[in-house]
Amino acid sequence: MSTALPARRRRSVSAVLINLVLNTFTFVAFILAMQPRGTGIPVHEWGSVLLGVAIVGHLVLHWEWIVGISRKLAGPLPLETRLNYLLNLAFFVDMTLIIFSGLMISRAVLPALGLSVDEHTGPWRRLHGLSADAGVVILALHVAMHRKWIVQALRKYVWGRVVRPARVGR
Repeated sequence: MSTALPARRRRSVSAVLINLVLNTFTFVAFILAMQPRGTGIPVHEWGSVLLGVAIVGHLVLHWEWIVGISRKLAGPLPLETRLNYLLNLAFFVDMTLIIFSGLMISRAVLPALGLSVDEHTGPWRRLHGLSADAGVVILALHVAMHRKWIVQALRKYVWGRVVRPARVGR
């Protein structure tokens, strides 16, 4: 007779679930970052640093897609794929501008690191505002373009887990 316990099936976390959680965090962080008067400058700036980390995580999670489509850009691709790629590229460039210009006018993050920048020199404040406004438009287009995936993921991982247990109890 064996005293070994039966092997437990190991549950792996779905890439879709990871993507949904990361995207939700990134979306909420972006919306909060767009409210510096409501959250206060320190929360706005440190939250934006976390947003930058989430964006890097998003890029890492989608790196294979980015490289694959980049290699195929010169060849035939569906129009929706091309538009998605260009929109993502615009969003990346815009977020880079937002983050860089935000650091150049920082009143919380850079001083906490012992650095300072004269926030009144150069076009940084205006660039920060314009690129943030553009980011809202690009984000809205990005969400609209991925609406089917968002609904499917929410059905499976949110509504499906909330509604299913309620039906079992009937």
